[in-house]
Amino acid sequence: MLRDYEEPRARYACECKERRKYPEEREWEIWQHLCNHSAFSGYRYTPSDYSQIHCRRCGAIWRTKAKYVVLLKLRKADRE
Repeated sequence: MLRDYEEPRARYACECKERRKYPEEREWEIWQHLCNHSAFSGYRYTPSDYSQIHCRRCGAIWRTKAKYVVLLKLRKADRE
């Protein structure tokens, strides 16, 4: 648990109970699917082998090349 004066530490992948669930049941959503929007590319769309994932339960954000990405949900804003 974080104390009031502590900053949340950076996480590179989800560390909560969601990891133990099947990919279809996880509270993870795709923020960038097989692409990147970085300062290096002027924040323009750049195709990539990696996808950016967000855990809605613990707030972790990470990039992965894993095959389970196709089983996850797109962010609600991207579905509409």
